[in-house]
Amino acid sequence: TGERAVRAVDQVTLDIETGEIFGVIGYSGAGKSTLVRLVNALEPVTSGRLVVAGRDVTALGESELRKLRGDIGMIFQQFNLMSARTVAGNVAFPLKVAGW
Repeated sequence: TGERAVRAVDQVTLDIETGEIFGVIGYSGAGKSTLVRLVNALEPVTSGRLVVAGRDVTALGESELRKLRGDIGMIFQQFNLMSARTVAGNVAFPLKVAGW
């Protein structure tokens, strides 16, 4: 079986004010987690633009991404490992985000 491209998030525009609490709800497989992971730069943007606080996230360096992630709070329904990372990479990721 060959892999085919999946468009998980398409043509989304969100305006969320500083301090605002925002939730994403929808059916299983609708792209909620992917959307949140994109906004927090945990998934790469493959096309289009991602602008947070007036800054193009795809152009940010690692230290700027760490700051951005620290400014965005997320609560996950359940703990999920990042499949693209090794076990050690999953364990180390929160430390990396924190700047260690």
